[in-house]
Amino acid sequence: MLDRNFIAMLRCPASGSTLALLEKHRLRLANRRVESGELRHVDGRVVDRPMEAALVTSDGTTVYPVRDGIPILLLDEAIPADQFGDTPVPDVAAPGEKG
Repeated sequence: MLDRNFIAMLRCPASGSTLALLEKHRLRLANRRVESGELRHVDGRVVDRPMEAALVTSDGTTVYPVRDGIPILLLDEAIPADQFGDTPVPDVAAPGEKG
């Protein structure tokens, strides 16, 4: 799993907002949608493999996958969080932020 201090240093490449781990139940929902071919990246491509973890922006709008322990913070790999049914909430707030 990713270290909390490491996550605190990361930023969304589009907005510059902080990132936090996506809640486990949201990750399970996302992976179910991956398996059914319903989850898409921002450019419309289908997300083609389940995520071991994911990072969500502080405003809850964008999710970035974690693959092999590495956060994939590329704009074309971003996943709009509105596909999750409602706004995802991070597991923990980044240090210095209110949860």
